[in-house]
Amino acid sequence: MFGFFARAKSEDIGGMQRYLVVDLSGRGYGHAAMTIPILNALRRDWPGLRLTIRTTVPRAWLVERLTGNFDDASHADFGMVMADAVPCCAE
Repeated sequence: MFGFFARAKSEDIGGMQRYLVVDLSGRGYGHAAMTIPILNALRRDWPGLRLTIRTTVPRAWLVERLTGNFDDASHADFGMVMADAVPCCAE
């Protein structure tokens, strides 16, 4: 994963600003906790990265952990209904 980002860093995008929109599940903080280090790594490689995060995770929680500014767009998390964390379809 990070190898891809290292290669992409050197590619020319025609002088346009890099812009990333992240849809992040707000059901608990596990998805956010795993995503924030990746976003911080991208920010180290691309300091001018414009970032928008669409999530129901509280902005204050994100601000404490995410490097740099970001736009947020609160939205309903449609998610998927699961019976439990480890479903098995064996009959």
